[in-house]
Amino acid sequence: MKRIFTGLTLLVLNITTFANNNLIVNIKNGDAVSYPINDINEILIVNNIISVESIAFNSEEISLDVGSTYQIEYTILPTNATNKNVIWTSSNEEVASIENGKVNSVSVGETIITAETEDGNHIDTLKIIVTSVSSLTDNNDLINIYPNPVHDILFIDSKDAKRFEIVISDMSGNLLLSQFDNTEINVNNLSNGIYFLTLIINNEYFNYKLIKN
Repeated sequence: MKRIFTGLTLLVLNITTFANNNLIVNIKNGDAVSYPINDINEILIVNNIISVESIAFNSEEISLDVGSTYQIEYTILPTNATNKNVIWTSSNEEVASIENGKVNSVSVGETIITAETEDGNHIDTLKIIVTSVSSLTDNNDLINIYPNPVHDILFIDSKDAKRFEIVISDMSGNLLLSQFDNTEINVNNLSNGIYFLTLIINNEYFNYKLIKN
């Protein structure tokens, strides 16, 4: 039977012998494959293997903002397949990386996420488009905040607004910065990541996602 090897787990049906600290495994075409014993933590002997027949993503294309994440949804058939392990790759990790089906967007661009089943080498792909919001504009177009993502200086185009407050907090809601009527805000001391930005103007609150890189 076909052998399946994943990380520290080896799933096999026919084991021929142990030799020279190696595990010798029969595979379907009559060849034998050798694995160092020290690299294996677990051996599963399965009597009735249910092979994977297909893998399919629930979407063909996803658009993400820089700094955001997305958990890919997919289906492996049959649902009771013995080995549902998947090997994930990104064609451009500078745009987005992938780990255990979770996409982490890094920079503006496009990449192709590929999922390949360990059993049967079935493949499906997903196109990821990462975009950047160049500015933050409140609902009444009273003020613009840019750039986003920001590296060091956040600029405020106050337009007709006479009084406003900018509040920046972390993802846990902790207040990090608060400034009044300032058209240039230095965020260089903030670590790279995602923050909440709240604009308070005319007693109204507008909330945005700010990306620091």
